[in-house]
Amino acid sequence: MIGSQANYVHGQSWMCPLPDTDLNYRDCVDRWVRDRFAEAGPRTWDDLVRSLPGVDPTEVLDSLRRHNLSACVEFDQRKDVSCPRVMEDGRPQACGVASLPTPHPLDYCWWFDADTINVIVSSVRQFSPLKSHVVLLGAPTLFDALTKGTDTRRFSLIDSDPLVVGRFRCGLSGSVVLADVLHQEVDLEPAELIVADPPWYPLETQAFLWTARQVCTPGSSVLVSVPPEGTRPGVTAELDRLVGWASTLGLEVDDYLRGVVSYVSPLFEQNAFLAASVPPPQAAWRRGDLIRFRCVGSCTGERPKATSFNRWHERVFDDVRIRVRDNGPSREWRAPTLSTLAHSDVLPTVSRRDSRRDLVDVWTCGNRVYRCRGTEILLLILDAMAFDDGDTVERVERCIGRPLTPDEALQVDGTEERLRGIIEAESAEVSNWRERHARVDVVTS
Repeated sequence: MIGSQANYVHGQSWMCPLPDTDLNYRDCVDRWVRDRFAEAGPRTWDDLVRSLPGVDPTEVLDSLRRHNLSACVEFDQRKDVSCPRVMEDGRPQACGVASLPTPHPLDYCWWFDADTINVIVSSVRQFSPLKSHVVLLGAPTLFDALTKGTDTRRFSLIDSDPLVVGRFRCGLSGSVVLADVLHQEVDLEPAELIVADPPWYPLETQAFLWTARQVCTPGSSVLVSVPPEGTRPGVTAELDRLVGWASTLGLEVDDYLRGVVSYVSPLFEQNAFLAASVPPPQAAWRRGDLIRFRCVGSCTGERPKATSFNRWHERVFDDVRIRVRDNGPSREWRAPTLSTLAHSDVLPTVSRRDSRRDLVDVWTCGNRVYRCRGTEILLLILDAMAFDDGDTVERVERCIGRPLTPDEALQVDGTEERLRGIIEAESAEVSNWRERHARVDVVTS
């Protein structure tokens, strides 16, 4: 089992008690950080966080402070990471992530970076014959790269984001299906290879693996990305349980590759670091492991049961995405004003373990979060802004069936003004993020 093996990241053996509790986890992080300094290892902030097995930079900074090591790390690296990677023939080749929608924190969407795409493209060629069917569960950047090349395989992308699905124009080499595998079954032709990139939580990983198994044939391979042991307390035990559960699906571990996948840091994560006063790493720091399963037997396990989920309405302003919680239909007046949930309005974490997440009614792609009693009225304001079809106050009055009081009209105007400020700020942030972090340049042929 995974937990009984020595753990390796980039060839480094991390001999540490399994971090199954918060205290053990902190002790492990401290030991890993101390070991890096004992080895005279990397001294820049980027190199330090990338050398650890998936430890969040917030945890790394806390460890440096506990051991008075912050002064030993170069934080101000002034590195330009916006330049495309140049291939051996001197020509940069880029997949079209510029056209992909800005990732939203509610989707737990991290894009594979260029190095990871190239690694998995090689695996696709190794583990699926020519003219075979390859299914991708998530991983839009990988799908984009594969369908841009001259590959003779057929590729199917399953994604739960309507904007992602809407951005792809597929021809003979690819097809895209809109589906949430946690709550929907997917009807696809059998595939020789399935690549799954689920959110790094047990239920989601099981749902992705279950869906992958439904399109397997005997001998099919399944590549699934999983969190490394430094991600959070208890991850090693989670992965042991996952491998045991996968065996009930007739899936057997063929290989376990540590630290081979890495991700573009999305805008919402960059903003969370800034809100937490943590220097955002300039290079891809989030690393993951890759398990390769092989279909060797029948499926006797049951489909994982998804918990109930909240419904969100989305409004899009160019590259800025705003989601509003569905609190039920109402034609009554409720104040649409936005109430602060976090300092500077940005949630300083992307972890599900933050209790404030359950209080959020309005959530932006830049990780700004707010309470709002009148979410239905707020949606009317957003619609008026999006369609620019007249007076916002009049739109609200038509909906609730009466004139607004002067105070209510002021609240509508004030909320609209605040929303415009949020959109303007995030539009600039998205533009800067795409230039500095969202370049994904890959070999496509």
